[in-house]
Amino acid sequence: KACLFVLQTCSCNSLAAMGGKCCAGEGVKDGQDGQTAALSATAPLTEEEVVNPVATVATEGKEKKSKRKKEFRVHLKKTEGGPRLGVDVDLSDGDHLLVDKVNDGLVMQWNKANPDKEVRPNDKVMEVNGIKGDAAQMTETCKNQYDLELLILRE
Repeated sequence: KACLFVLQTCSCNSLAAMGGKCCAGEGVKDGQDGQTAALSATAPLTEEEVVNPVATVATEGKEKKSKRKKEFRVHLKKTEGGPRLGVDVDLSDGDHLLVDKVNDGLVMQWNKANPDKEVRPNDKVMEVNGIKGDAAQMTETCKNQYDLELLILRE
């Protein structure tokens, strides 16, 4: 088992990685006022102490890499009388638009032309033309603007 990161607390209650120094410049020591969660470099690692960001999970004989966050930009150009955006979104979180469904329209055309930046259900629209943090305002921008730049977050 490989331990990529071991986090320890020091007397100032900050975290130090892999035996680093605390913010006060003192070294991390074992048994320090009960606050230090230090591990000896030679101590065997237990399951809880292993942090591996590229963990794999076996499912029915196939291995899947753990999901990572991915951000990308989508550029759409609406035209008068042209196709609609073709995306159903949920505004309930208030700070982003959650993609429920991709229908016929500009987003589906984008997906066909840009398979590496395909918009999918459960993607989050985090920004529309520089507007972020306000789902209602982002929705209005999508309705009223012809040139759209969307920042998509996939988790």
